[in-house]
Amino acid sequence: APHDLGEDAVEDAVTLTDDRGMAVCADTDGDGHVDRLSVVGFDGSWSHWERAGKAGDTGAEPPVTPTGPTDNWTTGGWECVERGGWG
Repeated sequence: APHDLGEDAVEDAVTLTDDRGMAVCADTDGDGHVDRLSVVGFDGSWSHWERAGKAGDTGAEPPVTPTGPTDNWTTGGWECVERGGWG
């Protein structure tokens, strides 16, 4: 959901949480679509994902950012660039 951050403000990242952990969704190139995800689980796991098919890349078309509260993310079009765990 959009947030009123004031006139001319731009939201370039949002943190989502649930009972499993949190995810930081970021629009790093300013195009209005999420292109990086950082996920931390309360079980000590973590991962970093980037959209495939960035500008100038001949790879797959980037996935569409979900626009509704019931839309789901899919792993197609996303690339896990790093993962690990604590403990």
